[in-house]
Amino acid sequence: MMDYAVAQIAADMLPIEGGSMLLGAAPGDREPFNEAAAEHLSTVNAFQLCRYPVTQAQWLTIMGDNLSRFRGGDCPVENVSWDDAQAFIARLNAFTGKSYRLPTAAEWEYAARGGNLSKGYTYAGSNVLDEVGWYEENSKMKTHPVGQKQANELGLYDMCGNVCEWCAVGDAERLPQSDDPADLASDALVRILRGGSWLDTAGRCSVAFSYSVLPDYRRFCNGFRLAHPVL
Repeated sequence: MMDYAVAQIAADMLPIEGGSMLLGAAPGDREPFNEAAAEHLSTVNAFQLCRYPVTQAQWLTIMGDNLSRFRGGDCPVENVSWDDAQAFIARLNAFTGKSYRLPTAAEWEYAARGGNLSKGYTYAGSNVLDEVGWYEENSKMKTHPVGQKQANELGLYDMCGNVCEWCAVGDAERLPQSDDPADLASDALVRILRGGSWLDTAGRCSVAFSYSVLPDYRRFCNGFRLAHPVL
């Protein structure tokens, strides 16, 4: 089972070409509670990102338990903290000898916006959230199996809605160096969540929305997806 889960994760990693893009919240995106950095030009190096959030089946296989409130093997794991995600990654890397990690906030947003193929959508793959994400108006107040909505320009699913996704370090306004994966070692107190969830309004699911919490914070709408350096 472990070998199968690991192979599935590896098969779902997509290459993301590097490039420069305006990231952060434009003045019109500055709704209440949005902690995203002000719109700025950012350059992101090439990396790999998983097509889907980590599922409960993958979590169970690697960790031997399931913390999720809404059970379903193909549903994203949730109710996991940033610290929990790091424990999963450490165990996965020990088994595989690879260097999986969380995406930085810049990497996450760059990929969600479509990278070099971006069409400038409000959400990851569309201006209509119902086409690409599960949120408060269509989720029936629960998570759903990954990959049921449309993918974005890069072939990534569930970047907006379903579960909020942990990023590598804390709020980009407080920590401008957070574009750098090396900041995984940062001792900053807060960590970023992106993408919104089944519980959130459409505004909180936009690619420009960000908020930060403590790294031990667990909630039944928080999950994560894996990144990896270019091989």
